[in-house]
Amino acid sequence: GIAELRRGDDATSIFARADAALYRAKKAGKGQMSAADDLGESFRR
Repeated sequence: GIAELRRGDDATSIFARADAALYRAKKAGKGQMSAADDLGESFRR
């Protein structure tokens, strides 16, 4: 999963967003990637 570092982020918050994006990509199936966006949603490719 991919998460962009935001002003004020600490390690816990960025890893939580990246982890959530990772699990969304895993759930979407093989060959997927997912990135956390500003709305807490993700895109998949």
